Amino acid sequence: QITLSQIRNLKSRMVQVGLAQDMELSSVALAFVYMEKLVLKNFVGKLNRRLIASVCLLLAAKVNDPKETKYNDLLQVWFYQQEFAVYAALEFNLYIPLWQLVPHLERIIEASDYKSVDDYLGGRTFFAVKA
Repeated sequence: QITLSQIRNLKSRMVQVGLAQDMELSSVALAFVYMEKLVLKNFVGKLNRRLIASVCLLLAAKVNDPKETKYNDLLQVWFYQQEFAVYAALEFNLYIPLWQLVPHLERIIEASDYKSVDDYLGGRTFFAVKA
């Protein structure tokens, strides 16, 4: 089993990694949603939580980040095997409704250096919402 404090610490670490890797904050929020879905399915445990969190960040970046990144240089074969297991556990559905994503994005933005979602977006369109 995984505790609530472990989940909170994991999410905090995911934000740190996302910022260090220059990921979109919306990708980190998407990774949060993936993690929560996996926790509810008892797919995440005390021993594999960090690995699953990193796979969630990778999947979210692949789906959501507009930046081009070469993932092959960063990953090993066992990581790709775990990536497919997580993808299957998410029932091959990586596109999350906006109503599940936005609360996480707002919390991440509040905890960052940005003052608001509008400040983060800088007038750009985010899905159907324009700042």
